Amino acid sequence: MSDTEKMSILSNVIVTRNLILRCFAAIYLCAFLSFYVQSEGLFSHVDGILPAQVEPIRGKFFHDKLMSFIDRPNWIRILKLASIATYPAIELICLSGILLSFFAFVTTIFCVTPIFMLLWTFFYSLVDITRDFHHQSDDLLLEAGLVCILLAPMFSKRYGVSDNVMLVLMKWVLFRFLFTSGAVKLASGCPHWWNLTAIKHHMLTLPLPTNLAFYSFYMSDGYLKLTTIFVNLSELLIPWFFFAPIRSLRIFAFYWLLFLQLCIIATGNYGYLNFIIISMMFSLLDDSHFKSRESENGVSYRKIFSFVLTLAAIFFIIIITMKCYQITWQDGMLDAQILFTKQQYMDVLRQMVKFSPFIATIAIINVFLQSCISHPNISNTRGCFAKLSKIIHLLALTLVAISLIGCSTVPHGKLHPDTNIMNTTIGQAYEEVFHKYHIVHEYGLHLRKMRSERLELGIQYTDLEKPDKSKPKQWKEFDVSYRPANLNHSMPYAGPFFSRIDFRFYEAVGKGAKLEKNFWLASLVKHLLRNSRAALSLLGRENLSKMKMPPKFVRVTFMRVSYVPYDNSKKNAGLYTRKILNTEYLPPMSLTSQELTDLIKNLKIPTKKEKETYPKLLETLKQLRVFVDAFDGHLLVNGILVASFMIMMRLRRH
Repeated sequence: MSDTEKMSILSNVIVTRNLILRCFAAIYLCAFLSFYVQSEGLFSHVDGILPAQVEPIRGKFFHDKLMSFIDRPNWIRILKLASIATYPAIELICLSGILLSFFAFVTTIFCVTPIFMLLWTFFYSLVDITRDFHHQSDDLLLEAGLVCILLAPMFSKRYGVSDNVMLVLMKWVLFRFLFTSGAVKLASGCPHWWNLTAIKHHMLTLPLPTNLAFYSFYMSDGYLKLTTIFVNLSELLIPWFFFAPIRSLRIFAFYWLLFLQLCIIATGNYGYLNFIIISMMFSLLDDSHFKSRESENGVSYRKIFSFVLTLAAIFFIIIITMKCYQITWQDGMLDAQILFTKQQYMDVLRQMVKFSPFIATIAIINVFLQSCISHPNISNTRGCFAKLSKIIHLLALTLVAISLIGCSTVPHGKLHPDTNIMNTTIGQAYEEVFHKYHIVHEYGLHLRKMRSERLELGIQYTDLEKPDKSKPKQWKEFDVSYRPANLNHSMPYAGPFFSRIDFRFYEAVGKGAKLEKNFWLASLVKHLLRNSRAALSLLGRENLSKMKMPPKFVRVTFMRVSYVPYDNSKKNAGLYTRKILNTEYLPPMSLTSQELTDLIKNLKIPTKKEKETYPKLLETLKQLRVFVDAFDGHLLVNGILVASFMIMMRLRRH
């Protein structure tokens, strides 16, 4: 490849495409495994906190049944036509997704459009039933997964005519997620982001911290302020390099953001969210980045030009930082503050929100024109008709990509009041189609307000017939695996395992702990009073060994959690958190409590038991569940992921 070709926007991306597809196959594998591990305790009709509610396909005629299915396209509804109950259908969908994603990860033979279409529809069917246990990780995986469907080859492994276009669309999805995450922080007016203390608070209040979050919390205040500036630059400035026509600038953006994502993964358990972001970041690279450079001798003009551009980018970032922030060093102390006002920020944000979709659209049109002229599948094709058919195919997918960018301007425009178009025709189409079917989403909602302190909901039980709630020693705690709510636990690293119940606990407190938004807690209390293995395992597998008999009463406490002083961390044998009982969130309840019954009625859980068929299938699913329950969720997911990677490497050798 010549120097001119290497500097072109249209680069060979076969390796990049396959890498992205394999990464998303691995993420689907983690997502289906995480869902399967928790599905019994969350969505089953016997032991589930919120049993899945899916209406069967209705209608006398085929057209009526088809319209009923289109209104809510879910594989569970299809399996119900075969007389398979809801929860067995959920398990079958999870297991099917696990198998398909495993094969797509270990070999590129399965990295084709039909497989990724099945994976997307399977995961859509599961997300459709999550209700209160929905998370933005689901939204991002569905939106990026849709791009993977368009990116994956139909059957051939060859360089597709639309591969470069779809990679630009992938960059746009990544741009929206990162830019939105950064924009809402300052736009919300949160004082922690404006006085640059947000990262210090974040290390205490992030959803599921690891042990490294404790050590990060006690770094110097000046360094943490610089880290806050780094995060702002990473999310508000660096994403604009995604659409740069110069390859070296995109590579610079890749490694900058890779460092940020690895830091986030090290300090917090966000499940597979950050792994999705890293997988999407590979769209910034091309095949030449992965090829060996041993054959390149000496220093070429291209290398010099790339080095100069990278230095120019760094210099540009330094200038922006100096214009926007004042960094001082006085008496051995580092300090920083913001130099612009909120009104100035909102004025700039309005222009950025307006122009960003146009920049992405121009980038796609530019790649389309480049592909028409220089793509080998078009330029090397003989015959006008064959060449025209490929151009039409490329044009059709380009129009799809531009349409998705256009519809994503609805949630993207909500970043600023002047760009909000929710009340327009395109806004209504977004609500009726694109949002309903999880095609495009709004991100960053949970980042609009930084928490000043860490609040947790703890669940306690007692075996006494008449407990005194004013005597804490009469109450024992249920163990939790990933939340810092137990004094006798450290904060483990869960990797890509996504604990829905723990994130829901975190979000419940974030919404002011209003009971009317957290009726699911009453259902959890009921299953704990029954000593349900599925409910006990959801909180933490340690509960299975210590809970021999059902408790008499269970209550939910509202507590404040903080890190112990750094000097005391070693003295406390690595116990990094402490809690102060603040008040009761749910009073002591038993199975006969009328208040518990009234709270559960608000969930509208169906009482009619579904008819179970296929006894051999049910017995097989039951035995598989017994085997899976022997492992912690994060150990199972990480173990299978590592084993899959070893199999993939073994297959590559042969």
